[in-house]
Amino acid sequence: MKSGVITLLYGLKALQASGGIPFNYDVYVTGKAAHAGKSPETGLNAVLETAHQIINAESLARKEMLTTMNAGFVEGGQSAFIVAPSAHAEIESRIVIPEEQGRVESSIATLAKNTYVPGTTVRVTGSFHRPSLVRRPSSEQLEAAVLKATDLLDLKNEFSMSSAASDGNNLSGLGVPVMDGMGPVSGREHSHDECLVTENLFERTELFAIALLALIE
Repeated sequence: MKSGVITLLYGLKALQASGGIPFNYDVYVTGKAAHAGKSPETGLNAVLETAHQIINAESLARKEMLTTMNAGFVEGGQSAFIVAPSAHAEIESRIVIPEEQGRVESSIATLAKNTYVPGTTVRVTGSFHRPSLVRRPSSEQLEAAVLKATDLLDLKNEFSMSSAASDGNNLSGLGVPVMDGMGPVSGREHSHDECLVTENLFERTELFAIALLALIE
């Protein structure tokens, strides 16, 4: 009972019975500088190699499995007239289905072994840093409380899977039943247009309160 109350406090977005496992990793590429106009053939373009590595990494995404890949940060080179001697990319993957973890990890491990610009070297670091938020049999009491609240408020009560992650992932990894998504309705997350639907604030507060009362009855 106590664990159910705690996990309800961690809800953020939409009702989610499963949450993604984030995998942050860095790709470091070393090449060789050269004059881009006079003798480009003597250089090794690390930026070009990084571009190939990003395309390769992005191809690991599986929409039907809710597995995502995103190269969110890239830096490299010194100037447009210098063949880039180094480059770096930060890439994140999210998986929802735990079985996907092995496929993604093994595929990423091969990145450093497959270079596209001969002579460049690639080093990959990083790992999955949170467990998956999974739907488990011990979640039934928690789900029943939320379903009771949605029925009373005449709200849609479908549980969904999402690649989003939260502190709930860490609790789920400890075997605690988690229901993410008891907070305000939001949209366009991580953009300049990120928003909160204020019209739903009272309704979402009611949802949380009724579910909480159902748990402690």
